Amino acid sequence: MKIGIQTWGSEGDVRPFIALAGGLSARGHDVTLAVSDVNNKQYSDFAERLKFKIKHIGYHDYDEKQFKPLGHEVFKEWYALKQLQKEMYHWFDPIVEEIYKASKLLCEENDIVIGHFLVYPLKIAAEKSGRKNISVFLAPAIPSNYIAPPDALYLGKFINRFYWKIGDILINRMFGPSINKMRIQESLQPVNNVQKEAWSSQTLNLVAVSPSLSPQPPDWDSSFRTCGFFNISKHEDPWEPEESLKRFLKEGPPPVYVTFGSIGTKEYIDLIIDAIRLANCRAIVQTEWNDIDMPEHPDIYRITRVSHQHIFPYCAAVVHHGGAGTTQTATLSGCPSVVVRFGFEQELWGNILRKVGVAPKLLHRRLLTAKKLSKAIKAINSEMSEKAKKISYKMQREDGVKIATKLIENLD
Repeated sequence: MKIGIQTWGSEGDVRPFIALAGGLSARGHDVTLAVSDVNNKQYSDFAERLKFKIKHIGYHDYDEKQFKPLGHEVFKEWYALKQLQKEMYHWFDPIVEEIYKASKLLCEENDIVIGHFLVYPLKIAAEKSGRKNISVFLAPAIPSNYIAPPDALYLGKFINRFYWKIGDILINRMFGPSINKMRIQESLQPVNNVQKEAWSSQTLNLVAVSPSLSPQPPDWDSSFRTCGFFNISKHEDPWEPEESLKRFLKEGPPPVYVTFGSIGTKEYIDLIIDAIRLANCRAIVQTEWNDIDMPEHPDIYRITRVSHQHIFPYCAAVVHHGGAGTTQTATLSGCPSVVVRFGFEQELWGNILRKVGVAPKLLHRRLLTAKKLSKAIKAINSEMSEKAKKISYKMQREDGVKIATKLIENLD
């Protein structure tokens, strides 16, 4: 079967689709993955190793110094939907025509198309061409009486139902106009409910979430299927640590790993260093920005690029921003987490980890201090570590890509 896949976002929005493309290719399918990465990252090495075709769509004409102010503008928003709206405005809307052009080509050349739920142009192209389309959700941010939406506390089924209805209204107001503009241009009827008609597929929705962390609620529509984490295996993502890192890992107790992904700036690095000193622990600090200087410290090791699934098993805990990939990789590795919420679904993940007992109380970026972060790091205890290991044992026996592949094949 010829299968076209399309995603947009940061590396955390791309890697699960690489895993899925690789799994489908291994089953003998002819797979093409179209990627629009907000940081202009290239993934051709994965495509070569996993034997699928890849297209990089929509180059963003900015460098690191230009990207940082945009990131600050997005994440200074307190509410998840406002953050997502600004993300789409800065990083999706400027390349939407290129994305749609790629969507139409995928529909022309393939038997079925699969896309990140936010990539609405693919659904429009599929509807125009009569092609079957599948949506992929990377977090359980799907209306349910059993799940509180991002930014909301779980206060019971009735309150959840009310929250999601309010969310529907806001989503329709924020994202409906741009979606319907394209639909009308393509002679299609406008949608009334963005979540149900533009983000979700009427055929199949794959939820790339471990059921050990978030079991499927009983009130989801039958088209939604919790598959498990879409993870690139270690042998598909080879990595060899530098000798200096090997020495650091051997020289003392397991360190805390700290990463805020591409969000990390000098301001946060300074705060992190102060928090590590207050917590009196060893740490590996990841920052992708080349222009950030860090003070030399025998108990702190700086790293820029690393495969998380290779390094996390050597760590005592992971401090991160609550992205779907980092969250599930940390837990899969048997690590407790400290979550500092920056945007969109990250509060949801932070609350999930706390609920299953592998993380302390969620921290918010705008209220973060070195003292609060150090207190959260010191709150990691043996009970959390044991629970993380037990969940890791369960997750290692899941295969989200395999389940998703079977569901896709059964549609044919």
